[in-house]
Amino acid sequence: MKEPSLSSIVSLLNALDIPADLLLRDYVNTASHVTDDEISKRLEGLTPMQKKAALDLLDTYIANLPYLTKED
Repeated sequence: MKEPSLSSIVSLLNALDIPADLLLRDYVNTASHVTDDEISKRLEGLTPMQKKAALDLLDTYIANLPYLTKED
């Protein structure tokens, strides 16, 4: 499979009206702040109790990541 050219990527970004880091966040380590920003935005509208519940869920998920990503 041929990789897209830079001009194709730029055209795609312009057509979607999104920044490059949003498109590449899953492939580039330095784009992790985009995910952090998305998490923060989703938490903004929650009540303090809802935020606590979301953090508890996140803690449980993180604690179980070794089991969830274990390859047999």
